[in-house]
Amino acid sequence: SAGDPLLDLVAPRIIAALLVLPALCVLGAVAASTSAVLTTFFVFDADGFAFVDPRFISWGDVACAGLKAILCGLY
Repeated sequence: SAGDPLLDLVAPRIIAALLVLPALCVLGAVAASTSAVLTTFFVFDADGFAFVDPRFISWGDVACAGLKAILCGLY
């Protein structure tokens, strides 16, 4: 007999998106920060480490990015 299509087809995709999309967002943030630092350093001859300075990043920023990653994974 046939299985439930919701459990067999939809649920694995939702679970996979919820697990993988936050990791992809972290990878994208690391790549963007690295490219911003390198571009500022090599092109503008300035200190680009302000992009990755922990003093300018709050836990609210991290929470907002995590929530956005989870909600985009559900969409």
